[in-house]
Amino acid sequence: MPALLYVDQSAAALHHTLVRGVVDTARFHVLDTATLTLGRVRIHAGIIGASHYIAVDGPGFAFSEVLACVDAGPGAPVLPRRRIEARSGRRAAPASGVRYRFAARRGSRAALGALATAVEARVHAVRSGDPAFGLVHAFPATDAYDAPKTVIHGRLHRSGRAFVVDTVHAYPNEDALVVTRSRITFRTDPRTRSTS
Repeated sequence: MPALLYVDQSAAALHHTLVRGVVDTARFHVLDTATLTLGRVRIHAGIIGASHYIAVDGPGFAFSEVLACVDAGPGAPVLPRRRIEARSGRRAAPASGVRYRFAARRGSRAALGALATAVEARVHAVRSGDPAFGLVHAFPATDAYDAPKTVIHGRLHRSGRAFVVDTVHAYPNEDALVVTRSRITFRTDPRTRSTS
């Protein structure tokens, strides 16, 4: 199968949505996925072009984050669709005993390049058995620009009660990057106890 080429998009067109349920990925062109199970909680992540989704499901709850230029699809919004600004932040309680926090930065490669490089380095440091995952999708380079990448790194926080996901989205046609961090905090360690 030939490599999927990057199509010029705008970082300013990105929107963040948090919906109840696990997002229907059939509506997206999914390029790569990872799933991590922490006791009774599963965290799914996927690269959808220059965008991503994160879905969390556990005993009695499920919710999904979608960062994309397209609508997330059906699902009752916990946080409705909102455009990513130069700095964006949102909070919610998508389920009993679960808190969610999202932050994003949009800027030039010069401004955010070091942060993007650090996220990708963490992906390459993930080892088998770690409570973590990492995904990198590099689109083919063109005569116009270097290969743009979408990067996702997720890890269990040292507290054992929070899962942190960092992402990087490149828009070389605009010399722009979008860097996000999502933090999902559980009342108790999801590996050992019920989260309710």
